Amino acid sequence: MELKRGVIRTGGMARGLRDVFPGDITHVFNRGNGKLEIFLDEKDYLRFLQTLERAVSRFKCKVYSHCLLPTHFHLLIQTGNVDISRVMHWIQTSYAMYYNRRHGHRGHLFQGRFGSSTCGDDGYFFELLRYINLNSVKHGYADDPADWRWSSHQSLCQGLNSALLDAETPLSYFDADLKKAASRYALHIDDWKAGCRNGPDPVEVAMKLRKSTGKERSYEPAKIIAPVELEEIAESVSAETGVEPQTLRGPDKSHHAATARRLLAARATALGHRSAHIAAFLNRANSTVAWYLDVVGPPDLGLNFLGPGP
Repeated sequence: MELKRGVIRTGGMARGLRDVFPGDITHVFNRGNGKLEIFLDEKDYLRFLQTLERAVSRFKCKVYSHCLLPTHFHLLIQTGNVDISRVMHWIQTSYAMYYNRRHGHRGHLFQGRFGSSTCGDDGYFFELLRYINLNSVKHGYADDPADWRWSSHQSLCQGLNSALLDAETPLSYFDADLKKAASRYALHIDDWKAGCRNGPDPVEVAMKLRKSTGKERSYEPAKIIAPVELEEIAESVSAETGVEPQTLRGPDKSHHAATARRLLAARATALGHRSAHIAAFLNRANSTVAWYLDVVGPPDLGLNFLGPGP
């Protein structure tokens, strides 16, 4: 699916025109006014999801991902022939009327209209998919996104479409076979789970990079000294990091293993290997290897393991 290009915009109280048009894929987010908790119990979460499902039917839009947290929410949504502002106005007004009536709240429930960023390319779509479904981990509500009931993560892992969620479209990026795609998606998320808890959030770094530059960062491959097989590169990375070659290619979800994979990807690229071949070798999605190189960048490649050139 080819994504339309757009411009990043945030909401708040400003009433300026948004560079978001019918048919755009948009990351939409909002929070409670004054950090108010907008979801107090299970009934509130379910009501918001029911309202979202009604909006999908009413406005002929598609939801590709969502995450609800006590004080805020994130949606990845594609509108049909209706502007996103109209869709969000209906969703937020409907839910606010329910919330105020049930909890006796007065005044504005949400902080302004909403914030939004138009998804202009496939790379940004991947980053948003990770960012939204890892949000519960990022904010400390769960150690694993599978433990947080109020997101789309479990449905994507199982490849389950519903009246609310179109899981098939985002999963089609990972593989044509839905079962394999769901497995690759889960691996894709697990690779970056540790990064949400330890140090800078790698997904936020990627998002900020795209917002500031409007393009992907690229690296020129180093001059190829001699043909080197991926197995040999894996052995060198293993010797330096202590991560066994079979672990590099396996399902290990630790931060240490993910860091070793990044080193292998950067080193292999510098030696002329194509990202698709690296991805196949590591049993990872092409987008994961691209993200290694785009956001993390090449570390000290340590190409001296090759010995002197010819």
